[in-house]
Amino acid sequence: MDITAAGPLLSRYEIDQVKPPESPIEAKMLDLLMGGLNLGFKATFAAADTWQDAVDMLRAEPEAFSRNRICVFPQVGVDRYRADMLVAFADRLIDRVDAWDGFDLVFLECDGEEFHGEDSGRQRADRDRERAIKAATDLDILRFSGAEISFFPDQVGEVISTYLESFAAARRFARLRLEHAMEVHDYARSETQDMVPETPAVIRRARVAACNLAGMPWARREYQTQLGKQNLAAMRRAAEAMRVWTEDATLDCPACPG
Repeated sequence: MDITAAGPLLSRYEIDQVKPPESPIEAKMLDLLMGGLNLGFKATFAAADTWQDAVDMLRAEPEAFSRNRICVFPQVGVDRYRADMLVAFADRLIDRVDAWDGFDLVFLECDGEEFHGEDSGRQRADRDRERAIKAATDLDILRFSGAEISFFPDQVGEVISTYLESFAAARRFARLRLEHAMEVHDYARSETQDMVPETPAVIRRARVAACNLAGMPWARREYQTQLGKQNLAAMRRAAEAMRVWTEDATLDCPACPG
């Protein structure tokens, strides 16, 4: 795949406008994203005060933000909280946001070592914070510990890549269905906006498997543990099944003769 250089998007999104990482762990995560993950695209960065500001920017200039496929908005506000990173992913270069093309969003949270112990008060605060962010945005939150980011960056990158890849697979399948509606059933593109099919189960399984490896620290085990290794192996199997299914996916159109 084409690897594009990380850097500022446009003059008004200069990199020096981006809020610096608040911890060394966040800096390591940014380095990981800049390295390209397993998707072959290096992340670029932009500044936004809130997550909704970021969404508005993506909708206003989709071609600029989709050029590098992955764009990271560090330290965006959500309600009364500030999320470590909002990641926007586009599976191809797009010139408009609609049912066919758009950005898939996910929050990344980086837990420093000081927040990774058995502090029940901190756990409750993190749980409340995550619930508030989820309620305000309806987006998933992938959370990684400082140990995972520092000592298992390849596995962290694999989890994030699998999660984003599941959205790319879902969008490819949706476009296949929408193109069929236009070419075979003579729908106009504007008429397909409410016809996006449900995400197939095989894709959802890969996405859930990735989320299971990036939850609250007390809800899962790190990659070096036996359970963590089993969960990682399960995600890899789910991801491979998704890829095989995507390659062979066929339409099941109720309007077509059997």
